[in-house]
Amino acid sequence: MFIEYKWLTKDGISKTEFIKQFINRDLFNPDLIDLSQLQWRIKDKKITKTKVLEYLKSKEGKEALNSNKIIKLFYNYAEKINYDKQVTNINEILSFIETNNDWYNLIFK
Repeated sequence: MFIEYKWLTKDGISKTEFIKQFINRDLFNPDLIDLSQLQWRIKDKKITKTKVLEYLKSKEGKEALNSNKIIKLFYNYAEKINYDKQVTNINEILSFIETNNDWYNLIFK
């Protein structure tokens, strides 16, 4: 289990910092083999799903997400929860994260 403790200020976390920490560090962690291993436990101002989606759907977010390792993480998780569509590329990941709350509730506490 990889647990990140975050104390976010009233301004929350910037897009650049979110992408750096969540995608580039956490999702690319070579020891992370399942999304259920990752948790962000946030004190004070929580990061909303809307804000997470905004960051992940940004040009920088899409570029960072577009890797075989991350696609495999989301593919395996979608399969695990019996998601009814394929998750095999960046557009399918974005569709999955927008229409499904399970992954968000799993990670962001």
